[in-house]
Amino acid sequence: MTVFLSAHFDSATSGTLNATTEPGISSTSNTDPTYSGVDARYGAAAALIPLGLSSLMLQNLPTQSGSLYWRVYFKMKSVNSSLVTIAAARDSASANCASIAVNAAGSIVLRDGNTGISTTSYSMNPSNSWVRLEWFVNRSGNTQTLSVFYGANIEGTVANETLTATCSAGLSLLNRIVFGAVGSTTGAQFAYDEAVLADAYVGAFASASYTVTVWSGSSELPTSSVTVWDGTAEVPASLAGVQP
Repeated sequence: MTVFLSAHFDSATSGTLNATTEPGISSTSNTDPTYSGVDARYGAAAALIPLGLSSLMLQNLPTQSGSLYWRVYFKMKSVNSSLVTIAAARDSASANCASIAVNAAGSIVLRDGNTGISTTSYSMNPSNSWVRLEWFVNRSGNTQTLSVFYGANIEGTVANETLTATCSAGLSLLNRIVFGAVGSTTGAQFAYDEAVLADAYVGAFASASYTVTVWSGSSELPTSSVTVWDGTAEVPASLAGVQP
């Protein structure tokens, strides 16, 4: 798997978030998001969208592509009185080929361009809890799939709900993902964490297991002396599924 861009939002625990302060984001537009340590799903902080304002983060593909995978942890802190776009897959002309929105009931809507096709039965209103979104947009085949994980299954391998839709708006290849509060809002506020854009399925942030070799300068270190970040704290590598 090639990861084009990833954003952990751990560069700071407060202050303005933009392409300078957050290396994983290509750029921002409209009102910049902020960092929030209180709202972090993993690590030091999450990206927090200012209440009621349009605020976009952009992740560009290095080259235009016929498909992409995008994983993010998403929390609705307050809901708008109408539909709010929270992510969009765009072409080089900035047209939405596919998008994700949250409706006034707090349910997630998968859209062909800007037309709603499929909606979750699950509502985030007023739970203020995290969901994990795994989005595959196949522009070449004009299809898209959104896997939604929530509750005790947020780090699961089988989604609680899977939405499908076409993505036939426009003809150009995919160029970028934009996410945040896309467009004007009156009362919506969202938090995002651990956003990844890749060419293959990403999976849960905490589920990966890696094989590593640690070199002290003269010899390999024993596993017991290696610590890794498990999303909450540093733990011995052996407890985090890391094999020496």
